Amino acid sequence: MSLHDILLASAMGSGFAHRTIPMNTDLNHMVTPGVYLSDNKTSTASMQNTPAGVSGHGFALEVFYSAGYPSVVQRLTWGSYNQHVPHCTIRCGRPIDGVMTWGNWYELNTTVLLPNTTVTTAVEEELSVM
Repeated sequence: MSLHDILLASAMGSGFAHRTIPMNTDLNHMVTPGVYLSDNKTSTASMQNTPAGVSGHGFALEVFYSAGYPSVVQRLTWGSYNQHVPHCTIRCGRPIDGVMTWGNWYELNTTVLLPNTTVTTAVEEELSVM
């Protein structure tokens, strides 16, 4: 079983809520503050980090956290890069001066299911990006 299968099985077996949102939706007012992973939570898996503008890593998500409250998702955008990669998992941390850093990570287990995409957060909520 691959890492992707393990993450997907774990997500699907955890009683996730399901919500469908359009692409490029501003989630700032859709997410309850404090429901995401706390500071100093690091991923236990080997993640593929796919920042915006970098090609060759399949599909990617940009996740921005508010400067004062990184638990709140401000914006989630969708961009395709190399469609030969069927899925990837992305970790996003708090931006410092607009630059994503490798500290205080918040984990997004991201499974790309073409032509739609299922975004599974670590807080037992599943978002389908249509």
